[in-house]
Amino acid sequence: MEITNMTGNKNNPTSVRSNKNNDFHKNRNRRVKDFFRSRMFLIPSFVTSISICLGMQAIHFSFTQNIEYSVLCIAIAMFIDGIDGRIARYLNSASEFGKTLDSLADFLSFSIAPALTIYFYKLNDWISFGWSCCIFFVLCMAFRLARFSSDESDHESFTGIPAPAAGLLAFFPFACEKVFSISMHPAYFAFTVLIVSLGMISKFQTIALNRVQINHKTMNVVFALIASLTVLAITYIWAAGLLIGFIYLSHTILAIFKHNKNNHKID
Repeated sequence: MEITNMTGNKNNPTSVRSNKNNDFHKNRNRRVKDFFRSRMFLIPSFVTSISICLGMQAIHFSFTQNIEYSVLCIAIAMFIDGIDGRIARYLNSASEFGKTLDSLADFLSFSIAPALTIYFYKLNDWISFGWSCCIFFVLCMAFRLARFSSDESDHESFTGIPAPAAGLLAFFPFACEKVFSISMHPAYFAFTVLIVSLGMISKFQTIALNRVQINHKTMNVVFALIASLTVLAITYIWAAGLLIGFIYLSHTILAIFKHNKNNHKID
């Protein structure tokens, strides 16, 4: 009877030790989850930091006249800029810190890096005017990012040309040089930089690809288009860049006409 009572007692040492071990493991797992949950915002911020590194690397390549690598760094930074926000929303870790860091990364990778690259490639022959064009481009990018950051509303389109698109559109003449094997006059580069700069601070509405809803009817067409552009980019990246730039420029021109038409209706 004594042995039975000792075994059936809830306060026996073995049972108490087992409960303590279970509580220890539960608390440890909870602490580990809380640790990673509280630092989840660092993941999209780390991805954004890669864009900053690519912007710095693009500037380094511009100093050494490796223009192709500089453009590729900016293009990769554009891809990263498109996914860091999605990662933040997926992890539910969006924050003001991440938003500010993203704006700083955009300013470096899509304004300073393209401006310096184009200047050292073509516009340094026109020291005063070429440098003034680059400064104007950087200023317009700063105004564009400040307007975007101060706008708290959630629109399905952008006002003006967004920063990543502007950073790559500035290299449109360079893509023409690579595809057609020609050497374009610096005036074409200066004209492109000025037009893109004005497009960034304009009021017309441009498409926001991250807000585009794809239904089942058009999904196959979209996937086929993406696959075709991917194959073209792998085989000849400059032709793909020129095609994408031409499509976006056509969209921008249509957006300007639509904006002017709406203004005339209001008047």
